[in-house]
Amino acid sequence: MTEQQIQAYVMGELPPEEAALVAEAIAQDPSLAALEEEYRTIKEGFRRQRVKALQQATLDYDKTLPPPPTPPTSGGWVRGIRFGLIALITAIVLSAGLAIQKKGYYADEAVAQRYFQDPPDTRVAGANGDIDSIGQLRFDNAIEQYFSGDYPAAHANFEQLADVEGFVASAKLYLPHASFKLEDYTTAALEFEAGLQDPNLAPPSLRLLRWNNIVNDLALGKDIVPRLEDEKWPQSFKAEVLREELDSFWR
Repeated sequence: MTEQQIQAYVMGELPPEEAALVAEAIAQDPSLAALEEEYRTIKEGFRRQRVKALQQATLDYDKTLPPPPTPPTSGGWVRGIRFGLIALITAIVLSAGLAIQKKGYYADEAVAQRYFQDPPDTRVAGANGDIDSIGQLRFDNAIEQYFSGDYPAAHANFEQLADVEGFVASAKLYLPHASFKLEDYTTAALEFEAGLQDPNLAPPSLRLLRWNNIVNDLALGKDIVPRLEDEKWPQSFKAEVLREELDSFWR
């Protein structure tokens, strides 16, 4: 057992396992115990010096501050209290309002994330076929990136495919979903609307776009309940569950 180990033990610099071994050695050796006590005395001296220096620094700083203002008297004193109370109440009300607004916004975003539905995973379905083209390779790569969680790269690839013949409709289907995953809800809203205008998308794809467009609007803090009731949604979309959640007391 070295003196350096004793010092490190007293200063609390050893890992738990080594500290336990040093403590055991100190308990069995009076000379080590004396050395430990010596270092504890030194440590305490350093601590007192730091406290004293901090107190002095605080006093020195206080001397640089301007003297406190003379409190108002009579009517001025009463008006001062009244003004202070009004300011305090106003600050509390504004803070509460901002907190409620912020809580509501994040609650909407969190709910939207739970009800969002991913587009089809063509890797599983095998829908890509054996087309050997740059566009198909880019599309396959974008799908892989999307479902692997690399949403920036997926979005970039889908954006390029939006101008490639044969992939325009597919790009319009997947592009807003990538933006939603990136939590860029404003861009996603524009892309959802563009996809819904594409006549080449099949009815199931359009329904998915309509649903996720509603969910995206929820993330933007919009009231979506009337739109949930405008269409008869399949049970898989859980529209009724979402409507009940939005109508609940806590919302």
